[in-house]
Amino acid sequence: MRGRVVAARTSFAKNPRGPGHWTVRLEVAWTDPSNGRTHEASKTFRFSEQNGEGARDFQHRHRAESAIGVLPGRRRGFLLDVPELPAWWDRR
Repeated sequence: MRGRVVAARTSFAKNPRGPGHWTVRLEVAWTDPSNGRTHEASKTFRFSEQNGEGARDFQHRHRAESAIGVLPGRRRGFLLDVPELPAWWDRR
């Protein structure tokens, strides 16, 4: 189903013991066609320190108000249809 990006934020976390990482947090909203309820949730994608340009490109492609594919799962879980596979992503 189609959802929309409500907000997209990029941040950098420095690590004193090694390389840092870029984080892109997407907040997404979608309407469940079976019951008409609107859901909002977020996913965080992590990119390596060397891939800062990739993180900024990812945020630009998935900026606020852009459409995004959403695959709802069980127990409030969901997947986002993004063609990239960052180094790490959360499962919230």
